[in-house]
Amino acid sequence: MPITTKTCGMLKHETVELLRQKLLESVEPLLSIEGYKLKRWLNLMLSDIKMGNNVPEEDRQMYDFIKENYFQFVLAYVDHKGNIINLPESGGIFDQPVDWIIFLINFKTVFVEQLANKNKGR
Repeated sequence: MPITTKTCGMLKHETVELLRQKLLESVEPLLSIEGYKLKRWLNLMLSDIKMGNNVPEEDRQMYDFIKENYFQFVLAYVDHKGNIINLPESGGIFDQPVDWIIFLINFKTVFVEQLANKNKGR
């Protein structure tokens, strides 16, 4: 039987918890990063500045993971003003991988902030 809004109330608590854990596995790396840290890393990536040497190894690994798995593909999904113009998967916003939505929203915020800062200097 498919899980719908009508049938989800019939699921056992353990089943719901197992489904929740499976759904969150793919987004765990991005959810575990504090918001300010992800935005700071995105600023570094956008400015093409290398990360310093005094950064903990696990932070460096996460930075590299984000750069390789998300950042290098982001230009296919946003325009020159930071608007999200394409989505990673077919379908609507609710059909998208949560990790990509988290990344795209954070990227848009940082990108628009950088554009505003550059325009202030004009």
